[in-house]
Amino acid sequence: MTEPSRNTRCLWAMFAAAVVLAGLLAACRAPEPPIRVATLPWPPYDLIHLAESIDQLDRQQVELVEFQTPAEAVRAFRYDLVDVMLITSHFALSTVAERPDSRIIYFIDVSLGGDALLARPEIETGNGLRGGRIGVEAAPLGTYTLIRALDHLEIDRNEVDIVQIDTPDQAQAFLAAEVDAVVTYEPTRSALLAEGANELFDSRQIPFEIIDVVVTRASVIDDRLDALTELVRAFDRGLASWRERPEFTANELSKRYALDPEQIRSGLGSVALYDLAENREIFDNPDGSVMHGLTEQCRVMLREGLLAAEPSTERLLDRRVIDRALAR
Repeated sequence: MTEPSRNTRCLWAMFAAAVVLAGLLAACRAPEPPIRVATLPWPPYDLIHLAESIDQLDRQQVELVEFQTPAEAVRAFRYDLVDVMLITSHFALSTVAERPDSRIIYFIDVSLGGDALLARPEIETGNGLRGGRIGVEAAPLGTYTLIRALDHLEIDRNEVDIVQIDTPDQAQAFLAAEVDAVVTYEPTRSALLAEGANELFDSRQIPFEIIDVVVTRASVIDDRLDALTELVRAFDRGLASWRERPEFTANELSKRYALDPEQIRSGLGSVALYDLAENREIFDNPDGSVMHGLTEQCRVMLREGLLAAEPSTERLLDRRVIDRALAR
């Protein structure tokens, strides 16, 4: 057998060196940064913060970024400052017009009392609101809840004065009598009820029309499936803690707000929360209550001019993360 030529040996040596160098470069390459997740003050969203506090969230893969208003979170998502947002489906539907690559990957909860129209103690019925001032956040959820509340109370919008108030300022405006009523949600709802507010309408009267979801972009699903899987699994761990240890969970979450644990329990009790298995059932059943609620939202938002065109809910939903998270 002839020996390899000098040139051939050199080529093989160069190839081996290149392989070693590539391995070294791969080893030295900086790890991918965590996906950035926009969160808001809302007890069901806090289950992900609970998971983080009990070391059930991998911070190398997921970074939680706290915002005070949905408008801030949506703005950050639109401009790619965050990769994911925890938001109501109303914002998800309205965001599609500007970000058609938006995708719902997980259903957190359905509000069954957590969103409400609260009036001052002396106002006991809807009739007392006529001619009054109602504070509401200038955003899809607030507007939607107000529309449905006025429909239920049989009050024309021309009979009330609508005042735009961001969610963090609603309690102060209400307690200072700057408004006669306010459209709000937990934890502000529980705080104002404790101050004597009258609840004239809540989301139990429009079941499955206020849905909280996890929204990301199609490209993030393509590129960061593992990190998204960690996120929804962490939600599942936080929810498991609430179901198995409600007292512990309420005590932990009460530290985030000026509320006692019982008010946190009340807030979490005002929603139907969905774990991973229940999410699979939602995605599997296009005729189920959650999907019907999503369709009803589209109908109302189109009627009221909150949507310019009906988005494709089939395109909006992406089950890849749920399927990956359930594949043990």
